[in-house]
Amino acid sequence: WWMIFLGIRQFVTWMLARLMDVVLIDFVVLQHPRIVRILGSRLTLLLAQSKGWPSVLLWWSVLDLSLLYGNGEFYEHWFYWQDSVKMFTNENPGGNVTSSTEYR
Repeated sequence: WWMIFLGIRQFVTWMLARLMDVVLIDFVVLQHPRIVRILGSRLTLLLAQSKGWPSVLLWWSVLDLSLLYGNGEFYEHWFYWQDSVKMFTNENPGGNVTSSTEYR
């Protein structure tokens, strides 16, 4: 289960964090002049300068907390509702990695 957790789940949340970084900063903050009027020039400049590692790490931690941490069926198996791939169902033990003391 560690291979699924590190190789798939962490990789997926990392890629989603990179996507959030690109979409929010490149397309929303830097492409829309209305954002400067709504957020103000200083906050817009702060968001634009956080592009890269600061923004990716923020989104990665938010996505890890929201997609990986918990005790429900979704947190142990993202595809718990399907039966065709047995690796992603309850037949493969989840390992409770996110609720273990080593992960915290």
